[in-house]
Amino acid sequence: MESQIIIRSGEPDVRKSLFGDRERTSLQLDDAANATVSLERHRELRLGEFSDILQLAVDWAGSAGAAVTASWLYDHLKDKKASISIVGSR
Repeated sequence: MESQIIIRSGEPDVRKSLFGDRERTSLQLDDAANATVSLERHRELRLGEFSDILQLAVDWAGSAGAAVTASWLYDHLKDKKASISIVGSR
């Protein structure tokens, strides 16, 4: 199942925090759960509370992949000012 996640953040390096490198655009989170995440779009705005906006495509197979993805997001965003929206499956 593929879903879209929108992350709005006031943190300057949220993309680097998620992917480990600003140039990297995809990660295989877990082979067994078939959980992957890819950057579809990234916008940096000059003004506003949430100036960094990332649009991710997330693919997972079943509840194990969803759990791996949720844990990955929590681990990387828990100390950051961020808003997450899950748009749904495609």
